[in-house]
Amino acid sequence: MRLSIFICMLAFVMPLHLQAQDTEALSTIKVYVDCSNGGECFLDFVRQEVPIVGFVRDRLDADVHIVVNAQYNSSSAAQYRLCFLGRNAFCRIQDTLMYTIPPASNDDAKRTLFAANLKRGLVPYLNQTSQREHFEVVMRKEDTAAQHKANEDPWHAWVFQ
Repeated sequence: MRLSIFICMLAFVMPLHLQAQDTEALSTIKVYVDCSNGGECFLDFVRQEVPIVGFVRDRLDADVHIVVNAQYNSSSAAQYRLCFLGRNAFCRIQDTLMYTIPPASNDDAKRTLFAANLKRGLVPYLNQTSQREHFEVVMRKEDTAAQHKANEDPWHAWVFQ
């Protein structure tokens, strides 16, 4: 008798518990990163650096499809283009970010730049969800003293012949 009451209660409580998990899963953005057009995506590093979104393996399951393109010039510098394509609820949001990796950059600099630009591109999508409470945008003011020193001419426009 007690066992049948327990099973009935369990049958009513389990769907409520599963429904709560589904609602929580819908609050995260599903992202698919398409690296088939060249360039390195460093997906393991990106998954660690951007834990606020969920990465999926099928582009049709994604809310945001990111296409990564890389072009290399003669000095072996790489110019990356990240095309953010919104899907499902985000179908009206699209953006493109471009950045350049200097030729002598090591892997750490490359993956840090990639993750930083991926984060920047995801901001408009995250603003449309409840995840906007879990991140903040930090803007740094340029160091004018260092910039002035870089533009300073130590020879005061002298001309040598």
